[in-house]
This record gives sequence, C-alpha cells and structure tokens, in this order.
Amino acid sequence: MTQVQVLQEDNDNIPRYKFNYKPFNELYRMKGNKTYLADIIRFVKDIYPLEQTIISGKPGTRRALKLIDEENTECTVTLWNQIATNLESALIDQDPNNMVMVVSGIFVTNFRGNNSVSSSTATKIYVNILEQRVLELSQRYMELETQMQLIETLINHKSKQKFLETPSASLSDLILFNDPETAEEYFFICNVRINTIMDNQKWRYRGCPNCFRKTIDAGDTFWCAKCDIEVFAENSYRITMEVQDESVKTTFVVMNKEAEKLVKIPAQEVARTIKYVNGREVFPEVIKAICGKCIKVQVKLTRYNFVEDNKRKRSNKAKGKENDAVD
Repeated sequence: MTQVQVLQEDNDNIPRYKFNYKPFNELYRMKGNKTYLADIIRFVKDIYPLEQTIISGKPGTRRALKLIDEENTECTVTLWNQIATNLESALIDQDPNNMVMVVSGIFVTNFRGNNSVSSSTATKIYVNILEQRVLELSQRYMELETQMQLIETLINHKSKQKFLETPSASLSDLILFNDPETAEEYFFICNVRINTIMDNQKWRYRGCPNCFRKTIDAGDTFWCAKCDIEVFAENSYRITMEVQDESVKTTFVVMNKEAEKLVKIPAQEVARTIKYVNGREVFPEVIKAICGKCIKVQVKLTRYNFVEDNKRKRSNKAKGKENDAVD
C-alpha cells in the first residue's frame, strides 16, 4: 500500500522545477517525434499578436514568439489556443527588456518544408522564475545590456584614463567612440534634451532595496540573485527615453534614483496611482512630463560596448540618425 508522509520542513534536495533543456543544435533532431517532448530556455526577443486560424477544420488561435540564445541564434515558437491567449496576462508584471522564458513540452514538426517548433497540450510557460539556469541568464543579460545608462557616481579619472583631457563629449562622440583598451570603463559628461519617453516600454521593475538589481518572483516572496537572499522588492524606475544634443539622437535608459531626480516622485509612490484601461496599465503622465527638459548627464561605457558585434550595432544606429541631427 502506498503511503504519503508530509515533510515537516523543506527539503532542498527536491528541486521545485525540473526541465529537459535542449540546445538549438539538438532541437531539430527531434523533428516528427511527438512521443518525447523537450523544454527550451531563451531570451524573449519578440512577441507577436494573436492570430485567428483554422485547426483541423475548427477555429483556433495562435501566437508566434521569437526567442534567442546566448549566441544570438533565433528560434520561432508557435503557441496554440489557450496558452497563446493567456500569454499576455502572464507577462503583465515582467520587464520586457529582460525576460528569460522557459517553454516546456514543445515538439518539432515540418511545415511546408521548414522546421517548426510548436506548443503541445502539455506546454507550460515560465518567465523569470527562481531556477538556477534562469537566474544565470537573467544576470548575464543585465550585465551585457547594450544601451547607455545614466549613473550617479561622480567623474573619477583613473590613472589609465589620463589621456582624456576633458570628460565632456557629444552623443556622436560616444556612439563612435573607439576603445583604446586602457580601462574597463569610461565616463563622459553630456548635455542633452529629453525628446520622448518611450511609453511602449515598461517603466518599472521589482528591484532589490539593497543593490537595485531586478528580483525574481518566487511566489510568496522575491529573491535577489546578486545578494543571494530573499528581499522585500520595491518598485524601481527603468525609464527608456530618446535624447538628443547638437550632433545626434540616441536612447538612454535611466535607472532608480537618477530617474527619481527627474520625476521628483519615488517609483513606489507613482505605482500606487496606476490606472488601468481595458485591463492594461496606463503609462503615468508624471513620467511623460519630463519631456523637453535639458539635463547634464554622466554616461558610462564599458568594454562590452566595444565588442565587434555591438560596435556594429552602435555604428548602424549612428548612421541611421544622421538625418535627425539638430541644426
């Protein structure tokens, strides 16, 4: 006879999640095999709208996701019916700029001569969960973020930076800056005007009160991977804005206390006044109100900005903005 005994305390040897991750180069070997399902873990690049379709002669819905791995290899996953419809509600509180997604129970088919990754009736989706591999990828994504960020530390010229006679620079100087390989990071002062607040991007995230890093929702609590402790997560700013100076336009991401200096109200207070229309959060007008301000900012460039692939992205961005230069 089977007996069930309730443990009196948590057993760390029993994992909360168990996945059978498949890398891209092994995924398509499963083509046509619906007996053994696989799980994938990737960064979310694009989420496409719901589409109405016909499945086996009956109306249904589908949604495509574009996911990328650490090598920037793309994979399109098609979600069907209920799981496609429910995806938006599962992403309401997630940071769209840093979503590590686990899609479990997928299979590979051949559709019109192309490999197609699809959800099954057993598929479940997990986003930014408290799982070791997810934590590792999320942390790596935050560290390798390519957008320039405002920082609150004062200019501090290290001995290896003495070749810089002045810390002032134009946005064009930053975008076209070539790494002299004399330091791990470089600091510059820019005078810019805030043109637009990108209200299609999330303006807040659940941050650690100690280090301000994004936390992982662990159900009844939040976990900070950097501090390696449970924390009482707070709403923190992450405002994406278009700025310009006399040379060019570009995008800044303003974080935490630096954003609070602009908005003049803590993110926690703004979050308490959030309004919803048709179940969707309305972007706060108090944040949009900072448009038009002229500010002096300190920008940090790290060695990651000078990796060849990222340098190309920055050069393309500069080239694409030439016609938008201010007279």
